[in-house]
Amino acid sequence: MATRMRYLNFRNPNFSAAVRKIGNFEGFSQQGRYRAIRLMEWLEKEEKTAQKMWEELIAKYAEKDESGKIKSPDGAPQGSFRIPEQNRAEFEKKGMEWADLEIEYNKALPISRADIEKCGLSPVQELALEGFIEPLSEESL
Repeated sequence: MATRMRYLNFRNPNFSAAVRKIGNFEGFSQQGRYRAIRLMEWLEKEEKTAQKMWEELIAKYAEKDESGKIKSPDGAPQGSFRIPEQNRAEFEKKGMEWADLEIEYNKALPISRADIEKCGLSPVQELALEGFIEPLSEESL
């Protein structure tokens, strides 16, 4: 069984917080540790790909200075960008296409419910990682 997710998940703060908690948690069972490592490796690789694509999208549509570098709006923090009005519709369209890209985790190795409970994830963090965690059984509901 494969788990699908969209690139938009990488922008979800609950998803990011849950991934950080799992990545930093040291109390997994041996099986849980293996599954967490596999998941973290896959997520890291996919997040790098997603980030590269996002940066390429910004580079294509963002306002640039005379030297061709992305121009930060006045008073905005470093890394900020502005999309000129003539590029905005196309950028938004391409941005939505990026956000909707689906990726598939083919390792049918969900992290056990017992290991996840030890991590201390909040309910919204568990929901953000839903496909990567062993589902609840009918008896536990």
